Amino acid sequence: MAFHLKRRRPISDQLQRIVRKELRAAIAELGRSTPDQEAIHEARKSLKRVRAVLRLLQDALGSRYAAERERLAVAAHALASLRDADVTIDTLEALHRHYPSVVTTGVIREVTRGLKARKRRARAHARPVVGRARAALERSQKTAPKRVGRVGDFAAVRSGAVDGYRRAREALKDLSPDADATQFHLWRKRVKDHWYHLTLFEQLHSTPRSRARTLDRLESLLGDDHDLAMLRALILAAPDRYGGARATTLVLGSITKRSTMLRKRALALGHRTFAKGAKEFDDAVVTWWRER
Repeated sequence: MAFHLKRRRPISDQLQRIVRKELRAAIAELGRSTPDQEAIHEARKSLKRVRAVLRLLQDALGSRYAAERERLAVAAHALASLRDADVTIDTLEALHRHYPSVVTTGVIREVTRGLKARKRRARAHARPVVGRARAALERSQKTAPKRVGRVGDFAAVRSGAVDGYRRAREALKDLSPDADATQFHLWRKRVKDHWYHLTLFEQLHSTPRSRARTLDRLESLLGDDHDLAMLRALILAAPDRYGGARATTLVLGSITKRSTMLRKRALALGHRTFAKGAKEFDDAVVTWWRER
């Protein structure tokens, strides 16, 4: 689904159309009798795009932003619980690929047994969870597109895009490879917002296209680190569920090693990507929109 602005059409109309289509797409994915992993994934992508547009227009929406944010947060939280049950298994398998002599097939079998049991429990309660998410999206569908259409002019988009850049840049400050997982997750969310905002301008200018590709790489590094942090927290919260002490120790040690590498790469790329000040980024946004 297109998530791009076109120069010759009113921005407010385009953003309203994007939000309406993304909400409709997410609701359709969740309307299946038993949404599978792919349907949940697609619904979450549409939901993230809508949330990014609302954050872009946060100041312009004023008090109305909080109500829309709350509805979408309910849906996001519900769907994340289903996604997390799948991703922890994928993360463990990725650790095996990176460190096969440490996270061996035997270790995988031990730890995966507990992860699969957790996934079965999550799936057993999937229907009411999906129902809550769908109901929240349907409520948002009635109000969010119109509200976006009323305030989404270029001035609001420009201001929101610059604020998004500034927030991502601020979240990077003072981060180090051994920072708390919540700090890295916050930075990841700000990077993702900025990436979505850049994506809106991709078809207008070569610079946002190139920058969006860089942000995609950065978000991938941070996403992998976040998945590792979730697996680590899960094991530490109930280690007896995920194999013997030796297996969990080997997995936790591999998580630390892999996470440190990912964070170092992410920080190096991040400092290059956010080297310029917000004023320079503001000037760039104006150029992207006005340049013929």
